[in-house]
Amino acid sequence: MSKIKVIWIITSITLFPFLTGCNQEDANPPLINKQSDMNMQQIKNEGGLIEQANLQEINDKILSTFNSVEDVVSLKNHEDMLIAIKTTAFQQFNEQQIEQDVKKEMEKIKPKLNILVSSDQKIFIEINKLVKDLQNGQFSIEDFDKRFDKIKKLKNDTA
Repeated sequence: MSKIKVIWIITSITLFPFLTGCNQEDANPPLINKQSDMNMQQIKNEGGLIEQANLQEINDKILSTFNSVEDVVSLKNHEDMLIAIKTTAFQQFNEQQIEQDVKKEMEKIKPKLNILVSSDQKIFIEINKLVKDLQNGQFSIEDFDKRFDKIKKLKNDTA
């Protein structure tokens, strides 16, 4: 073989892993699809309605206002709103301050609601599960209330 073919083969073999490794488009998909049914004003669930008004707008507002927040999920029940945030790797030492800042900002927007903000990963996962189950209509309003209160209690226990 000629030197050019050998160089071409070696270059192809060495560049292939780098080029395929750099394709990170689907490496960390969002937990909730931005185009999901959360844009609905109310979600119907076994004979009742659980209001989830404008949650996606609130999530987008938090993400656009706070550069240190990389993901957010929220849920509303009666007069309570749970918001779970994920901070960027560089801001994890300031999570409590970021929680307080997000809470203050949300209280300006929604002053009538009792807003609870958490950066705890477990609470983020639990709220996300509840949102997905709510979208799938897998439980009654009473079950939703129980699970919401359980997450709220979990937040108060970790505080």
